[in-house]
Amino acid sequence: MYKDLSEIVGRQLALVAGLNNLIHRGDHNSFLASKDGAALSSLDKFASKVLSEKLKYLDSCWYKVDDELLNTGIRNSIAHYTFEYDEGSQIITCYPNKEGLRQDTKIEITFLSFMRMILVQFREMHYLHHLIKSLFYYEYLVLKKQPQSECGS
Repeated sequence: MYKDLSEIVGRQLALVAGLNNLIHRGDHNSFLASKDGAALSSLDKFASKVLSEKLKYLDSCWYKVDDELLNTGIRNSIAHYTFEYDEGSQIITCYPNKEGLRQDTKIEITFLSFMRMILVQFREMHYLHHLIKSLFYYEYLVLKKQPQSECGS
């Protein structure tokens, strides 16, 4: 679930980035260079980035992304590598790097902390869903509203 929520939030951030670019530069495809590289040429290029890289391109963003939204180590261990759960201690051990048989690097969190991480991501997804719904209503109920015909005509 954590991995899936990360993917959904990552896709939803394309809307945030497009609106942010419109606000700051008047074009949804106009990105500033990030501290790690050149500017992206389009919103499509932004959508192709992984979630952790997407956050770098949201300059002076009007939408405040929760600082606790993403833990790439835990997300990567769940999606690609290995994690273990001890029912007795309720400790989740994540191995975020591809290390073969060694698995020296590990992250340990409690089950309760992990559930909180899921709730933070769900809350962010929910906030972004409201943004999407609001823009949908604006587009189809306000901008495309047809004038009412008079009764009896």
